[in-house]
Amino acid sequence: MLNLRIVPFWFWLCQVRFKCWDLGGFLDRADFTATRSEHIKLKKYEQEQILKLQTEIKDSALFNALNSKNKKNALNGRWKLDNTWTILAENAGFSKSFFSQQYDFLCSHAHSSRLSVIQVQQTKDVSAQKKIAKASTVILMAILSKFMFDYIHLIPELNYIVDNKEEYAIILFWKNLGEAISR
Repeated sequence: MLNLRIVPFWFWLCQVRFKCWDLGGFLDRADFTATRSEHIKLKKYEQEQILKLQTEIKDSALFNALNSKNKKNALNGRWKLDNTWTILAENAGFSKSFFSQQYDFLCSHAHSSRLSVIQVQQTKDVSAQKKIAKASTVILMAILSKFMFDYIHLIPELNYIVDNKEEYAIILFWKNLGEAISR
């Protein structure tokens, strides 16, 4: 377990951002209409979680250090605050140029931009298409492993994964690979 006296500032920042992110998930669904009894109960539970998370966020020393705009963002589940995806990626250890290029590339596919169509048109050879797919898979594995690594250390209920040497080794392999290729 963590020795709270030596935990760096970034850990507390990650904790607050994680709570804001968690809150955002509940807030995203708060306005949905619940009609079945189990969903009504779930909605009540989630409303309690919203209030609990907002209180925990307000009670953090980091919250008090935020400007009024970011305090509002935090309480509305906008965990990025003033940060862009690129800044967050750099803070997570990825190089700016690597992340920007990968982000633009992957977003072009997710948002069906012309770039994704051009790429498919230009790679008619199946083996070239497989290489592109594998490259995207490697990038996604590295990013997901970084998320998993961070969440294991942020969420106490996940700390047990560190003791599972085989699973944790896989996570570390992909995380370290991602860090190496992003430099």
